Parts: sequence; structure tokens; C-alpha cells
Amino acid sequence: MSQVTEAVPTAGLSTDALSVWLRRADGRRLIAESIDLQVAPGESIAIVGESGSGKSVTARAVLDLLPPELVTEGDVSVGGVPFLRIGRAARHRMRGSEIAFVMQDPFTMLNPVMKVGDQVTAALRDANGRPLSRAARRAEAVARLREVGITDPAVADKYPFQLSGGMRQRVGIAAAIAENPQVLVADEPTTALDVTTQRDVLLLLDRLRRTHELGLVLITHDLRVAFATCDRVYVMYAGQIVEVARSDVIRRAPRHPYTAALLAADPPLDHRMARLRTIPGSVPAPGHRPGGCHFAPRCAFALPACSAAPVELQLTDDDADHRVRCVRAGEITLEPPTAQPGPEPAAALTTDGQPLVTVRDVRKVFRDKVAVDGVDIDVFAGESVGLVGESGSGKTTLARMIVGLTRPTSGTVEVGGVELTAGALSKEQWAAVRGTVQMAFQDPYSTLNPTRTIGSTLREGLRLAGVDDLEERTAELLERVGLPATYAQRRPGQLSGGERQRVAIARALSRSPRIVVCDEVVSALDVSVQAHILNLLRDLQADLGLTYVFITHDLAVVRQITDRVYVLNHGKVVESGPTSEVLDRPRHDYTRRLVASVPQADGVLGLPEPR
Repeated sequence: MSQVTEAVPTAGLSTDALSVWLRRADGRRLIAESIDLQVAPGESIAIVGESGSGKSVTARAVLDLLPPELVTEGDVSVGGVPFLRIGRAARHRMRGSEIAFVMQDPFTMLNPVMKVGDQVTAALRDANGRPLSRAARRAEAVARLREVGITDPAVADKYPFQLSGGMRQRVGIAAAIAENPQVLVADEPTTALDVTTQRDVLLLLDRLRRTHELGLVLITHDLRVAFATCDRVYVMYAGQIVEVARSDVIRRAPRHPYTAALLAADPPLDHRMARLRTIPGSVPAPGHRPGGCHFAPRCAFALPACSAAPVELQLTDDDADHRVRCVRAGEITLEPPTAQPGPEPAAALTTDGQPLVTVRDVRKVFRDKVAVDGVDIDVFAGESVGLVGESGSGKTTLARMIVGLTRPTSGTVEVGGVELTAGALSKEQWAAVRGTVQMAFQDPYSTLNPTRTIGSTLREGLRLAGVDDLEERTAELLERVGLPATYAQRRPGQLSGGERQRVAIARALSRSPRIVVCDEVVSALDVSVQAHILNLLRDLQADLGLTYVFITHDLAVVRQITDRVYVLNHGKVVESGPTSEVLDRPRHDYTRRLVASVPQADGVLGLPEPR
């Protein structure tokens, strides 16, 4: 392989040896190391990798939006201007006009007490540099919102909290591109969105890239999104770029073992795997990264030579656009693995006897909004039942009614023989319900007390279940979810996202329930961590005979973890049946749309863009 030499474009975005350091009392720690990115006008690139790889830090360094304890070295060029070398005021003026930023959660960048239209047009000026008149501002806001697919002029007069997540993301994009920047950096803009909303946002970004000649930088941990949206992919690991190539090349012929491992961990939509592939270990933290190849401790192909000296990013011999940081790239073959399909679940075998959960004609109304509208579902012992649909379809409301956190407006919910809607329940009845069903939530950080140790949280659940030997059982719970017993002394802030999710599952298991309701428990996780959690859930089901109610917007995850599925739309069940049948041969138009909206690994965004 040859050393990299690459011309830097004068337009668009480029970085040259961009590094980020963390300042500490005991010295500096390297966060991102010598990052070289190039994005031409109208081009889209993706930066992918696990949490801790340095993706978001790199994006914020490009925009000079890092906190004071992080310092940068190297150069960033935006439209030919040395962005980091000009004054602070000049950089501030260029943000928005030349380079813009879209965050994962638009709530963090939209002012909650400012109307949407005013936020979209806040930075706009007339030809003389003066603020626009009120009438001109509103007309411009309506036009800008229409450009991102919001055709109702009344939205300009609403506040962010009055909009759905997908609508807020569109507003955030409209505000970001209001001054027609050359470059748009989007940090995980679709992570928390359902599949159809995700597709709409991706199509929007792609259309804006083409019509505005935007250079698009997409930060994502979703490889399908990267392949379906971007021309080229940069793979990051432990602060370094380890592979760069065109999207189709990365997908077909990865040259770095880490890239191949990420591809292997991505669950397929079209069949169920016997077991999902995982990557052992985790991304090393800054200050704890090994010498030589940072990935070597987790790599199945590592030799002693891999750790002997730093590894450079070099051009491959067979592709002038393909670069890889691996001393063995020329001698090992990393063909994308052939999937090992497992047996599709036989749903008929799981529906014998009385169901553990029976929901009949349930309706839930919040003021004037019907969240759940006449739903019937059954959940039988030992099976895994999926609830899928877009945001606002009623999935989480239905789940909360099953665990007794929300009371139906009408209808009946019976759990483990206890009718939850039959007036006030006794203490004994609630104890029976809590011992039958527990819930694991999407964001364990918000549901775990940050001031309490993991052990304290787990012991509380064990104590409520009447367990005597709390210390021993706490250690058993942690080990059962794949964590060392020593983690009992840690607090949530000291754990990774995947580790916190394991703790959340352990807490749900502390009451020894028969049913665990999993509400989007893997939606925010990297593909490799997601595979670990899904394998864990399967193992727990086999070992403990658990029953799952699994809520997710990811249909590939649905395929891997559920036996039967209910599809909800606007509070109604529009289709149900064995998971394989519903996904392979959907009968309802809405289900067909959900399946077609999934980004494809071959770089297709599903349905054509609406006119």
C-alpha cells in the first residue's frame, strides 16, 4: 500500500490533521487524532463508528463548538477560508451562512419559548443588511418550512413542543439552511425517529444536498443509513479514521477488520439469525488506548506486529479512493459474512392455554387526542410479541397500560389473572401484577438515579420481591446480564450506554417477573452493542422462560427478537400475525409502507421521494 497524498478542495469542507485533546490536571489526553476529511459541494459523506470513536467530537471540532476543556490542533477549511484561524466573531458569522449544524435532538437547538417561524428566520437580513419586517419574516418562514416538507403555514406560529419529533427535526434543518450554507453537518439526525420519519428526513437531506449544492457530513452509527444516503464513508475507531472509501466499496469489500465486524453485527431484515454476530470488548477510552493498532485487542486477525508501532492510513493497491489503517489489509480477506439464518419462530406453538396478557377493546383518550383506539391483543407465556408503528401510533401508551402505569379510558386489561381496570386494586393485587410484569425503558440514564450505586438500585427491587440475601442476589443479577459483580459499586454515569441498558434489564429482572416489556431498549445503541443486548435477551428468555412485549421502530430488530407482531397506526391494530409472515408478505398498505421505508444495504432509500 502507498502513503496517502490527497489534494485539498478549495470549496466545500476539508480538515488537515485535525486533532482534539482533553486538558486535565495530570496532562493531555488525545480524543481525536489527525483527522483528514474532504467534502466537495454537493457531495455527502458519512462518519460511522461505535460510541466513543470520536465522531461527534470531530463534528463539533469542525464547527469550533467544543467545551473549554477540549482544545483543537490542525486546520479546517470552509469554502477556502481557514475557519479555525480567523477571529471568533468571524467564525460566529460563518456558522449558519457558510457551515451549519443539525443535532440529534432538535429540542437542544430550538428555543422552547420562541415560535418556529421566528427561529427559522432569526438570522435573515434584507439586501441592506437590516432585519426583515414582520410580514417578510413570516412569508420567508412559510417558504423555508415548505422547502423542508412542512406545507401548513400555521406551523410557523407554533412552538417546538407542539410538534412531533419528525416535524421538529425538519424545523431544525430549515433553520440550519436558512442562510444557504455551503456545508451542513448532521449529527445522528434520525437516531430517535421511526422508520418512515427517518426515511423522510434522509430524503429531505439528500434533496437539499442536490438542490443547494450542499456538502453534507452525516454522523451516524446506522450503516444502512450511511449506505443509503452518502457517497463516501469514513469509519472511525478510538479517535482515528481506520477506513475511507466509496459507500458501495465499503459495503461490498471492507478492508479493515473493524469495518467488517460492524457490517456483520447489523441485523438483517429479511431473515432471522441463529445468533447475531458481536464484537468482543468495547472502544477504549482516551488515555487507555493501546499502542499500535487501536483495534488490535478486539481483532480476530491481530498479530504481535499489529501492536508494535503506530499504523498509518494508507491507500490500497487496488483502489485509488480506498484508504485503510491496517498492516494486514493486503493479506486478509474480509468478505461480508454470509448470514447464518436461524429457524423462524413457530408462533402456533406459543399460543396454547390462557394468555398471560389479555387486552380487549382498549381505548385511551388524552383530552381530545385518541392515543389507543379499540385494541385487542394477547400475549402467551414464553413468546415474544412485537408492537411496531410510527411515533404516535399508540405503542408506548399500550405498553404502559399493560404494566399499570396508565389507566385505560375504556376496555379491559388483564395481566397474570388480575384485571387492571376493575376499580381500585388491593395492595396484594398490585404486588401480584408487579411480580408478573416489569418494564425496561428506552433511556436507562433518565430512569436510573444518578446519585445511587447500581447495587443500591438493584437491591431495592430485590427487597420489594422479598429476597433476603441481597448482596449475593445482586451479584447474580449483574452476572446474569453479563456485567461483573464489581459494577454494584459504580454509578450510572460511570457506565457506557450498553452497560446502562444491561443494568436496566437487571433491574426489571430483580422482581423475577414472567413478562418484561421492552420499550425501545436498543434504539439508541450502536449496532455492535445492539447485537450484544439482543443476544442477551434471547439467552435470558431461554434460561428463565421469560415472555417479552417488545416495542421498537426498527423492523430488522423485530425480525430478530419477536415471534408475533402487532402493527399499530393511529391507535389501531391494522395487521398482526407471525413476524416472518407480516414482514415478508404484508397485507395492509401501512405495513407495506413501513417495510419499504427501511434503508437498504444496497444504497436504496426505499420508496421514491413524494412529489
